[in-house]
Amino acid sequence: MVALDLEGRVLDANEPLLAASGYALEELRGLPFSSFVAPGRGQGPSGHFESLVKGEIDSYRVERRYRSRSGEPRDVDLSVSLVRDDAGAPVMCLAVLHDVTERKRTEAALRLSEERYRALVEQAPLSIQILAPDGTTRQVNAAWERLWGATPEQVAGYNMLEDKQLEALGILTYIQRAFAGETVLIPAVHYDPAATVPGMAPGHGRWVSAVMYPLKDDDGQVREVVLIHEDISAQMLADEQRREATELLQRVIQQSGDAVIVADADGVVRIFNPAAERLYGVKAAPTRPEQWTEHYRLLRMDGTSLPFEETALYRAVHGQLVSDFRWQVQWTDGTLRPMIGTAAPLQTPDGRPAGAVLIVRDETERVSAEAERERMLEQTRRAHRDLEAASRVKDEFLATLSHELRTPLNAILGWARILRIRSSDPEALHPLEVIERNAVAQARLIDDLLDVSGIITGKVALRVEQVDLERVARAALETVRPAADARGVRIEFQAQDHLPLIAGDAQRLQQVLWNLLSNGVKFTEAGGRVSLSLVNEERNLLITVSDTGIGISPTILPYVFERFTQGDASPTRAHTGLGLGLAIVRHLAELHGGTVSAESAGPGHGATFRVWLPVSGSPGR
Repeated sequence: MVALDLEGRVLDANEPLLAASGYALEELRGLPFSSFVAPGRGQGPSGHFESLVKGEIDSYRVERRYRSRSGEPRDVDLSVSLVRDDAGAPVMCLAVLHDVTERKRTEAALRLSEERYRALVEQAPLSIQILAPDGTTRQVNAAWERLWGATPEQVAGYNMLEDKQLEALGILTYIQRAFAGETVLIPAVHYDPAATVPGMAPGHGRWVSAVMYPLKDDDGQVREVVLIHEDISAQMLADEQRREATELLQRVIQQSGDAVIVADADGVVRIFNPAAERLYGVKAAPTRPEQWTEHYRLLRMDGTSLPFEETALYRAVHGQLVSDFRWQVQWTDGTLRPMIGTAAPLQTPDGRPAGAVLIVRDETERVSAEAERERMLEQTRRAHRDLEAASRVKDEFLATLSHELRTPLNAILGWARILRIRSSDPEALHPLEVIERNAVAQARLIDDLLDVSGIITGKVALRVEQVDLERVARAALETVRPAADARGVRIEFQAQDHLPLIAGDAQRLQQVLWNLLSNGVKFTEAGGRVSLSLVNEERNLLITVSDTGIGISPTILPYVFERFTQGDASPTRAHTGLGLGLAIVRHLAELHGGTVSAESAGPGHGATFRVWLPVSGSPGR
């Protein structure tokens, strides 16, 4: 207790204060009391003392702090009262100090504990829900709000002990045990608050695992129950996906048409699917590597026993990737079944060996099919050789026949010309002209046969020189023009200026042009047209012969450049010939390094033939 004058200076102090502060009375007397005590923590300056000495108030109470002589701060509850004389005039003030330092420390510690508790709950990564003993919610943290998409206000009327969804899920009994005072681990469940809490939006259902424990007072009574949730939705989804993948893999293995065999890290066969049972003729059973050769009746391709150390599966168990490994399996009836397989090592997620898988296919049908194909291929080769031999004999026969026919035909043609020239009998002149004309036609047929025979046997040699193709074309036109005029067919010719020279045999190139032009004239009716054009296409000269004749059937068009191909092969056909002209065109063009093509819109629409010959020199004149 301290007595103060009306200016706030110390007049006197009792022994308890002096003992608590460590000061002597002489040290305090006359000092302003405000220099001894200061505003407490959280307290600002006070104007109460001025109001007190003015008589406006009789007393006031505040918290203050002073520092003892030893320097220790002490908190006090300060009550200051005004003392008046008999006339009611203020004479002094009396200050009573109650030391509340320990209480303040206790309050501060409690406050710190509460702040830590609040931070622990609020900042915890797991959902925390604190419930009253009656099952209602007292507090939730931010993680709980994020987990369930709800606010504390939305669950104000919710009572966990009355939750029908929890009862249906079979976990209400676990919760009741926690409220009865036990610490309880709650099994994982999928909980949807929208099915229970009014006003909750759907879509916040979660898979959660939880633990509940009671908070008890000193008497052991449950004061609160803490519920901690862990969202395991992602884990449950991953588990479900793994389960589905495992089931799918099992179905694939069981239903696979290929044999699937899986061994563990020790080499023991653990999976032997139905296809493997059918392929090996044995039932699935755990089988150690040293039993494989006898149990599965394994043989090398040469028929000797296959040691298990050489098998693809054993090598894969020991880390090798084995592809297209071949061996045989002997069935109980002695039948040998050729096999082909690929084996690969298996590993755990952390890279440790976990065994191997072997995929096997029965090669019996393929091997049989290959043998059959080889047999048929050999038959085809023999037939091809026989055909080539027959074709060679035919070509040699045609060549021989042509030579043999040419000698008497030359004699017939020569004597027919002599007789026609010397004959003065008009009646004999016409038969002689017919004989000469048909002999010439036969000579051309024989020349075609000899040309084809020479091309096939490689006896046609080109006399290569620099050729002016326009000059060759004009010579061919003059040769064919009489036949065209006789049939009433118009011939047109167009050549691009300054055509380059080409390397070739002028006589053979004229033969190409003559064959194309005469072919067009032969198949074009009176009044029709046959046109020839020469165009420079930089690297090639393009020869185009088109007509307005009878056209070519689509079924014949792909074969027009083959020997003996004719649009009408009947004995009564309207156009004669052996069907060799276009074959000679193709062969001679190819001998010059060129190519040919034929086009026709069909019967009655004419035809167009093209020949491309490589350019070799400077333009001709």
